[in-house]
Amino acid sequence: MDARGGEAQAVTDQKLAVGSFDWSPDSTRIAYTARVPEHGRYGTIDGVGPAAEDARHIDTLNFRMNGVGYTGDKRSQLFLVEVPPVDAEPPVAPTGRAKDSAGGEDADAFSAVPQSMQLTDADADHNGPVFTGDGNRILFSASLHEDRDENLRSDIYSIAADGTDRQQLTNLNGSTLGVSDGRISADGQWLFYLGGELSSTGIDFVARNTGLYVAPVSEPSSGRRLTDAESVDLGETGGPLTQFGADGVLVTNRTRGSLEVLHVTADGGTAVLASGPRLLTGLDASGDTVVVTFSDPATMGDVALVHEGGLKQLTDFSAPLRNEAGVVLPKEVTYQADDGYPVHGWVLLPEGEGPHPVLLNIHGGPFAQYGWGLFDEAQVYVEAGYAVLMPNPRGAAGYGQEHGRSIKGAMGTVDLLDVLGFLEGALSEFDGLDDGRLGIMGGSYGGYLTAWTISQDHRFTAAIVERGYLDPPSFIGSSDIGWFFSNE
Repeated sequence: MDARGGEAQAVTDQKLAVGSFDWSPDSTRIAYTARVPEHGRYGTIDGVGPAAEDARHIDTLNFRMNGVGYTGDKRSQLFLVEVPPVDAEPPVAPTGRAKDSAGGEDADAFSAVPQSMQLTDADADHNGPVFTGDGNRILFSASLHEDRDENLRSDIYSIAADGTDRQQLTNLNGSTLGVSDGRISADGQWLFYLGGELSSTGIDFVARNTGLYVAPVSEPSSGRRLTDAESVDLGETGGPLTQFGADGVLVTNRTRGSLEVLHVTADGGTAVLASGPRLLTGLDASGDTVVVTFSDPATMGDVALVHEGGLKQLTDFSAPLRNEAGVVLPKEVTYQADDGYPVHGWVLLPEGEGPHPVLLNIHGGPFAQYGWGLFDEAQVYVEAGYAVLMPNPRGAAGYGQEHGRSIKGAMGTVDLLDVLGFLEGALSEFDGLDDGRLGIMGGSYGGYLTAWTISQDHRFTAAIVERGYLDPPSFIGSSDIGWFFSNE
């Protein structure tokens, strides 16, 4: 629709919806991804519901995905569509005499949206389409190599806008990376992309910090890492990459519970444009102007301009949360585990002097992080009268790769020390906490560590193990997180 307002026009009508998309530089076309259902499934035949579909014959290791379900019978493919002018008359399906005069078959073939052209058809998911600066080619990421069922490698490819001349741009020099989010610099000289090293096994994903890579467009196989592998992690919301300046991009780095904006140039120069106690969840740029969406302890989601190293807030959609619902602000703390390791996190305290029952919350992942964003679950608990503890123990993201990988093959060791040290530190600092009414809870890996903790320490009155990672052998083949997960 016109940015000044008006009627919206549908551009696509895919049976299984549209994934990511990108405008061509001249704004006349959109490249997008959509899952293409196998004929006979997902409503492609009227009257044939899921219960009437044929049985599936699974002969691969990777066959389903969290949030998607089965993947082999609905691969994500790349499409291109011509965008109609926003001031054009909306199409109207012929009826009555107009339909008769149009002819039966022509009228039945009417579509309220322009016809899309499918550019890819390989038996793999195609992701993140981005046009090159001249609009002639489209970058995307996919795992199209022969042994893709046995590893986590992915590559950046380019394809002509007519669906011909597919070219592989990464992993041509024998490296083993899982890559995504390809983007050409504004000057057309550099290919940027996000990547994670997988070691020689191709599946060593645990706590691998996602990095920014660059290569000359003329020699894409010579990619080199620009960000520090130990301290900078562009996972979670590092992409899609945003052009900034002639030879640079913007990315978001997760560090100590926050997400900050970095400007990185092809020569490795790095500048922090915005940081602080908040999560920067999305960004875009036009010229020298950078706009972000963010969450902080009192904001569920708002828009701001990056301005002089900080943010100039443009919206305040969360005012009712603060003014009417009474958001409780977290207290940032750091306590020591029994071995002296510092454990960073947050404590939320309910109103009143107490004594308050205590909830020790353990996040999933484990390579994830509690952060500065407003966390609705914690607000519910504290409103119910609980003091809420949210630590980032060893294994969590945002504190360096060594911190994250310290529990690889050793879950329930130093991470157990960390969550118990955090609990004891909070009990010592805050007088209003009731050490006789302790609860512990967590999901996935957090469910695992909850179950392990109560088998080792019996001070807890109650525990909730949510969707816990409790049986690694049966996890293989029954969980859609991946056959490689348990062994890694």
